[in-house]
Amino acid sequence: MINIMVTKLTNIIESNNVSIDSLQIRIPEFLCEFRHTDLTDKKFIVNTNGETVGTIEPNKHLSSYTGITVIFKIKQVAVWNPSTRKVYHKPYLCIGIPAKVLKSDYLEGITAKNLENVYKYLQSLEVASFDYSDFKDSLSTDIDFKCDFNISELGYDNYNKFTKDIELVAKNPPQRNLGFNRFKTATNKGIEFQTRKNTHRNIVFPYLKLYSKRIEALSKNSIEFTDTYLDIKKVKDSRAETTVKDKKHLKSLGIKDNSLINLVNLSKEKKQNILINAINRNLIGETITKVKKSNRKMPLFDYVFCLMAENKCMSLIEAINIAERHGNFSKQVWFNFRKRLDKLELSY
Repeated sequence: MINIMVTKLTNIIESNNVSIDSLQIRIPEFLCEFRHTDLTDKKFIVNTNGETVGTIEPNKHLSSYTGITVIFKIKQVAVWNPSTRKVYHKPYLCIGIPAKVLKSDYLEGITAKNLENVYKYLQSLEVASFDYSDFKDSLSTDIDFKCDFNISELGYDNYNKFTKDIELVAKNPPQRNLGFNRFKTATNKGIEFQTRKNTHRNIVFPYLKLYSKRIEALSKNSIEFTDTYLDIKKVKDSRAETTVKDKKHLKSLGIKDNSLINLVNLSKEKKQNILINAINRNLIGETITKVKKSNRKMPLFDYVFCLMAENKCMSLIEAINIAERHGNFSKQVWFNFRKRLDKLELSY
């Protein structure tokens, strides 16, 4: 019965719209004109005698109106120079953009059709200005893809029962940062897997969250936005959401270009597969054949590929995750292992 429920959840995503709920973009600083003092003026640290003892460089502005919050930051981003084969740091304007900037069209998510409206909203804040072409070409990270649905489509009328049944098919133990976390607070309830923190585990077990969108929309954190822009009757009662952390994570999903314009133009199937991949990696597990105890002293490289062979050629990243949980290898061994994989140009 539980497996049928998970299959239905996958089918719902395949038959519904998946879109971007939020993301962070970055634009080279020299392509931007800063218009707010938070991004232009130094702040001086003064002691009790009125003497200047230090300065704070301008680097952040938070804009928040009617429940719509946009964060602007100036960051030094590491950039690889292939000609010198060295990493150098380059200043970028980084902007955290939620789909709420679309106001009454929020539930549509950020798409190719409404991207110009996103740009117009950012410009209306008069924090920083940049050309629309540079906005479209900006590079993206921390991309949240979402799909809204009603749990009644899965045969449920109780959200707690829904998340309990999801818990029964979780792959990992109920440990924060390592597995699932069922939660119920004054502002929301649901179940989440892993964290949004950027680690090598994001590819193996991407962050996944299923929660009550209607409760969240009516919570004290969102009620101002909901009352201003939404018809609560049109808000579906549940949302599935996953985070794609960076370019490497996108590449593992078959997406080589992390520009904003490319992401909003991904096919419907591509976007659905991103969310289905997160569900499959976190929810649908099979019994793992572990490496025999007598072989556990073998080198890590052999251990991982032995796992792959004994489990009908499971993927490399799945084998690495099992080795992390059940193997007994030092940090230095793992470092050397990943270095060897990089030299072999193996994706993991």
